[in-house]
Amino acid sequence: MQHTGDLYLPNAPEILAQQLQCQELLYDFNHIRPSDGETRRNLLEQMFAKVGQNVYRDLSHQFNLPVTIGENCWLGANVTVLPGVTYHYRCRQPCN
Repeated sequence: MQHTGDLYLPNAPEILAQQLQCQELLYDFNHIRPSDGETRRNLLEQMFAKVGQNVYRDLSHQFNLPVTIGENCWLGANVTVLPGVTYHYRCRQPCN
């Protein structure tokens, strides 16, 4: 997804379909056992444009694409990640 300068229409069918897909992934992520690191990692890689190593992400986040998360990052509870955001190496994003 690239920024085209077009007006954002939140009720457009393609946006609603994309949001539903994101919500489905988030639901799956939030219902994984904490000990299942491999599945958590696989879902993170589907949910974000790029995910570095040693990323910790609390549950109950909302996310949007495209987002890049660098290595050794921490995102606090209830963080809303906006489209196009890049979290760099060793970043911390506390809750809203």
